[in-house]
Amino acid sequence: QQKIDSQVTFEPGYYATYGGTFENLQAANKRLSIAVPLALLLILLLLYLTFSSFKHALLIFTAIPLSAIGGVFALWARGMPFSISAGIGFIALFGVAVLNGIVLISEFNRLKNEGMNDIQEIIKKGTSVRLRPVVMTALVASLGFLPMAISGGSGAEVQRPLATVVIGGLLSATLLTLLVLPVLYIWVEKIGKSKIKIAPIAGAMVLGFMFFGNTTLRAQSTPISLQQAVDAALLTNPSVKGGKLGIAFQQQLKKTSFEMPKTDISVLYGQYNSLVKNDNNITISQTIPFPTLFSANAALANERTIAGELQLSATRNELIFQVKTVYSNLQYLYSKEKLLLTQDSINVGFVKSASLKYKTGEGTLLEKVTAETQLKDVQNLLAQNRSDISIYNNQLGNLTGLPVSGITNRLLVEKPIKSLIDTSLLKSNPNIAYLHQQITIAEKQRKVELAKALPDITVGYFNQSLTGFQNINGSEVFYGRNKRFQGIQLGLAVPIFYGSFSAKAKAAGIAKDIASANLELSLQKINAQYSQAITEYLKNQERYHYFKNSALNNAALILKNSRIAYQNGEIGYSEYLLNLKQANSIQENSLMALLQLNQTINEIEYLRGNN
Repeated sequence: QQKIDSQVTFEPGYYATYGGTFENLQAANKRLSIAVPLALLLILLLLYLTFSSFKHALLIFTAIPLSAIGGVFALWARGMPFSISAGIGFIALFGVAVLNGIVLISEFNRLKNEGMNDIQEIIKKGTSVRLRPVVMTALVASLGFLPMAISGGSGAEVQRPLATVVIGGLLSATLLTLLVLPVLYIWVEKIGKSKIKIAPIAGAMVLGFMFFGNTTLRAQSTPISLQQAVDAALLTNPSVKGGKLGIAFQQQLKKTSFEMPKTDISVLYGQYNSLVKNDNNITISQTIPFPTLFSANAALANERTIAGELQLSATRNELIFQVKTVYSNLQYLYSKEKLLLTQDSINVGFVKSASLKYKTGEGTLLEKVTAETQLKDVQNLLAQNRSDISIYNNQLGNLTGLPVSGITNRLLVEKPIKSLIDTSLLKSNPNIAYLHQQITIAEKQRKVELAKALPDITVGYFNQSLTGFQNINGSEVFYGRNKRFQGIQLGLAVPIFYGSFSAKAKAAGIAKDIASANLELSLQKINAQYSQAITEYLKNQERYHYFKNSALNNAALILKNSRIAYQNGEIGYSEYLLNLKQANSIQENSLMALLQLNQTINEIEYLRGNN
């Protein structure tokens, strides 16, 4: 086809087609593209229906690629191209190879169902018991196809590829099934002991999707910006979810502020008015706390809800600080990677120059080895730096709940900051606001305890019968059970023993003093931390600006002039190596100074609570 397309020119209206065996091969390949996936799908479906377990079905299904290895190798060893008969041989091979897996896995499951729990003992015993059946299955099929593999008569060109694929595939499948399948079985059993139960129809749909679907179900891992990382962390991080649940908890407790004691309903029945007749009495009474207790409880519940919201704000502030810290470290590591790649390029040039000098006799072996060692050191640092990047990507993923493969803003630049010395901004710190709220809660708790000491109001109602004669205006009148007597009851429950109520109120007052002391201590601590952070910021800013305005320019000149001087032979390798190390040290120290400056800004923003 290639020669005709490139060398033969047809007259208009004429073209070439290819028929015969080649045309049959093309048509058969199209049919095989349907038959082979369909055969594989049916095998997997039958395996699932046999074992009612996807993990065991897939485990046995691994015999197919293990057998395909031997089939391909056998064709290559005998110098045979892939043909239709070879394709049919692969289909037959897959079916026979799966039988070995079924024999082995069935024995493992039988031993497990009989009560054996040690996976290794199951493997040892099951493999020893099923060794001969597995080998027998492979030998029967292999020996049966052997005459076809070595035949030379009529139709041998069709028989040999088919038999070669089956024999070679069964040899590899048998060996790998006995060695690899037990290892995979141990690994699969460690993943989980429960089987995934799915209806057969649903299983068939899933398998069909696996073979014929074009969509890959996997989590997409993409670079993430700082704002995206913060938003994702605030949305999915468990600490934020816990804070929201704490607010919901307080909101539910708020509904208990108007809590009434249980209503007392009592029934009295018996001869309390007559020796002959039985009477009954129904009494309903209700104790009502002093009304101010309800308002005090409601006020306390409101303040506790506010405290939950402030605690959530503190959690968010802490989480944002952690995300910013990890993100800044990643920016530093990516910037360092860029710097190390530049150093790697410089050292590659150094090695080439040193090697060329050594070949021409102008340099020494020591100079060449030193250059190579310097290059390997940089490459080692580059590998370590990439490992650190992976570690911090995982940390960022843990904070955000997303699969993180990198960040979008990889360049480490100086962060801006405003109102540096204004300590009044510390009042917006949610931790300080939360401690203020604890004082308010303690005061509200004290008012609740005082309200509990007030008298409780008791109201009641009774309805009863008094069977018998009653003296009404000097006359004896008989009253039966249908004649009811009723009345109401009103009373006060006065706390005569006031000591416990007083102690609880005083304890609440002490709790308020403790909260005030904690607030004062925290204010002192956060002011000290803020002052220290300001000092660190000014120090790091001065250090970084020195590198930015002076040292980095000098390092660039050192690198440029040293490389030219070394190549021209004006300086030796020792001086060139010393200049390289000095320039690299300046660049790395500048990058570290910038990281420390930005991390200090992150801490200042965290202390202010304006993340």
